[in-house]
Amino acid sequence: MTGFVTDDFLKAAHEKPGKTAIVLDKESVTYETLAHRALAFASYVDSLNARRVALVVSNTIPFVEVFLGTLISGAIIMVIDPKWPLRLVERLIEEHGPQIIVADRDVSQNLEKEVSIRPLICEDDLERWRCSKRSTSSYRARLSPAMPFLMGFTSGSTGDPKAFLRTHESWVSSFSASAKELGTSSHDNVMIPGPLSHGLALYAATENLCVGATVFLQRQFNAHKIVQQIIRKNVSVLVVVPTMLDIITEVASANRLPAIERIITAGSKLQKPLRDKATVLFSNAELIEYYGASEVSFVTVARSGEESPEESVGRPFEGVSIDIRDPSGKSLPSGATGVIWVRSKMLSLGYVNVEKDLPGGFREKNGWATVGDIGHLDGLGFLYLRGREGEMIISGGYNVFPEEVESVLIANTHVKEVCVFGLPHSRWGQVVCAAVCLKQSRIDHIKNLKEWCSGKLANYQCPKRYFGLERLPVTSSGKVSRSKLLHAITKKGSTVTDLSIPTRPV
Repeated sequence: MTGFVTDDFLKAAHEKPGKTAIVLDKESVTYETLAHRALAFASYVDSLNARRVALVVSNTIPFVEVFLGTLISGAIIMVIDPKWPLRLVERLIEEHGPQIIVADRDVSQNLEKEVSIRPLICEDDLERWRCSKRSTSSYRARLSPAMPFLMGFTSGSTGDPKAFLRTHESWVSSFSASAKELGTSSHDNVMIPGPLSHGLALYAATENLCVGATVFLQRQFNAHKIVQQIIRKNVSVLVVVPTMLDIITEVASANRLPAIERIITAGSKLQKPLRDKATVLFSNAELIEYYGASEVSFVTVARSGEESPEESVGRPFEGVSIDIRDPSGKSLPSGATGVIWVRSKMLSLGYVNVEKDLPGGFREKNGWATVGDIGHLDGLGFLYLRGREGEMIISGGYNVFPEEVESVLIANTHVKEVCVFGLPHSRWGQVVCAAVCLKQSRIDHIKNLKEWCSGKLANYQCPKRYFGLERLPVTSSGKVSRSKLLHAITKKGSTVTDLSIPTRPV
């Protein structure tokens, strides 16, 4: 790997120009064409002397052209989820001041009435930059690997998204580490069905284009089409969040898909029932689960061939050091629970326009950083997550970590999905609650869950209220949205089924 994110992509395009770079539904594009379009957009950005480009686009080939072209030009790309509310998109654009906006047609039509920034380009109006003939030979003179190239935004699942900056060298370091841990190869056909506006899919697509692989994308997640492409197109690698993998295994339950060599998951813990189903369905696949965050990149990895403890999220990723600290910043011994701090060459520059060292979220000190996740290391160096600062439930003076309770509930054969959270209580402060998706919604299953938990958890950890849903609400990236869940439960006229009568928490 070289010093800039797109260097190896351009090298791959030069060496294998006719190879298919992207397949998106029925569309495809070769490396030669993709590189030409990216370079043309880079020329367009340079001709306007633009230093920031906002990209508010769904999964399309133009998304990739604009993303790569902006990186080549040396400008910063602002990747904004087009599914976010228009007012939020407007606020982010006004706050961070891009000189060019590229947006989906419906988004651009609405933005045109509200923001004064021009040009405002509809993503399917391609000729504005594809006809550019300007030279790009002078770009590298202005660039340094330490310069930021990406302004990403946290998902906003529990509040307003915050902007953070990533540098070329941080992603190039991530490429080097993930090549060793995830087996990234030019020989792969890689299915990445998630939204490119989120970190998992965006990083995976860029990484695989930089090694010369063929990347399969989807405009909209469709498990049936994924299964068909795995069978017909020899897809060898699947990169998904566990929620997507669960749906794929349901759709493909009558098939076996031996062509898949690796399944890479992130975003939430891969629970044992889903792991077991995937192992049967994808009989030749290695399961690789990694834990990380957009602000710090990779933290740990658990590979099926390495026999990581079932409850852990694995060992430290290549090039990563982990330290567990108490609130004062003091390092804690193995087995003690505290805030997870990491050190690596893959860290972001932190948040933009946010006061540093605020509790919760990203903080950095002396080369170490945290996003506020809580956990512990065992004696062998495996990491166990217990939740995140701000999500811990305090009930009757006891600290309850949602992930500990969720890991117990998901192991019950009646439970498909679960999310544990706290609701206000006049006497106990908070009461532990669980939203569950049951395989069969029956009251005796709730009784079974209560008995199940009482044998495995302390009384103060056991949920006292259960809420039934068909499926847990998720963000556009496939992660469970606690904010949407709490709104669905607490709003007036809620259709969520309250399956239990509240009892005393402790």
